[in-house]
Amino acid sequence: TNAAQLGLDQIRFIHSDWYDFNPSQRFHIIVSNPPYISPDDEHLQQGDVRFESRTALVANANGLAALETIATHAASFMHAEGWLLLEHGYQQGADWIMFTEENELANLALPAGWPQHVQNLYLSLHASNRTLTR
Repeated sequence: TNAAQLGLDQIRFIHSDWYDFNPSQRFHIIVSNPPYISPDDEHLQQGDVRFESRTALVANANGLAALETIATHAASFMHAEGWLLLEHGYQQGADWIMFTEENELANLALPAGWPQHVQNLYLSLHASNRTLTR
């Protein structure tokens, strides 16, 4: 795998149906690009996504179902200072922010002392309205 070729032996990849596995440890970071397209989104009939697996792209609840599942259960599998990094659709930002605030999941502050280039990347990702970090 790419991680092995790069010597990244401290990374653990888990293939699971969200949290169906039963880890004996907590994680420092969870990263996911889950299905986030609404089943009735017109873009599913356009471009390259026409040829991709629907299960990899589509989620119920206006495309937010998988994201909501991951986010609401993440704390049970993470260290208190862990990070959750998720991608959502470009038109879902307002709904996603409302969901995270209503469920007390939004904490978008970077730890003090991070290098400027990391802060710039973080602000760029957050401004793109396509990611959630915790």
